[in-house]
Amino acid sequence: MYFDWIWEQCSAIMFIKGRLTFYHATGQKARYNGGAPSALIAYGKTDAEILDACSLEGKVFHNSATIVIVGVSPSWFSVVSMAVRYCGEEDLQPIYDYVETLAPDKVANNYNWKAKIRQKVGVYKKKVKQSPQTLFN
Repeated sequence: MYFDWIWEQCSAIMFIKGRLTFYHATGQKARYNGGAPSALIAYGKTDAEILDACSLEGKVFHNSATIVIVGVSPSWFSVVSMAVRYCGEEDLQPIYDYVETLAPDKVANNYNWKAKIRQKVGVYKKKVKQSPQTLFN
């Protein structure tokens, strides 16, 4: 699950130096720390930039996995989901540009490709609102 949902999908990971310590609702410090390494996960360019700029001690690793397109690109939803996670949802133009680079076959074969992207961005937002887990189903 970690590799499918986090490592393969994230933009960056910050491994925090030391262990997290938790507190009870009463404000009393827990007897033990988290017991395992802790990480903050960034999805999208903006989140990755926030990790780069934060003042926590630790190391940030950017997920720079190379995407190789062989023949036919993934589904419209998969392509648009990758674009939204990388570019953010604020502006469509960067998403259009990213999809053109990522899936030129889809763009070339669909006269209304920008409308298709807007449709899939809407589906993506709806799925995120329902549950982040639905993105991987």
